Amino acid sequence: MVNDFRGSGPNRLGRLTPEERGLLESMVMISPDLLEVLACPVCRKPLVLRGEDSLKCNECKRVYPIRNDIPILLEAEATIEQL
Repeated sequence: MVNDFRGSGPNRLGRLTPEERGLLESMVMISPDLLEVLACPVCRKPLVLRGEDSLKCNECKRVYPIRNDIPILLEAEATIEQL
């Protein structure tokens, strides 16, 4: 038996509890493949996922927000993390 959140398996979205549904909807879904190709628009170094709501460049210390599962890679939207 397949347990996934698509089709008609026992765990499809329609059968999740409200708590499970909220948790699933609140999770950031950035695939490892996408994360592998994302780069800081300022210094072109790789970005790493920081928590559930941001991406960080370890080189220039900029932190880019993730809103509605979309990375906002605009310099103007970034904050610089202090050491």
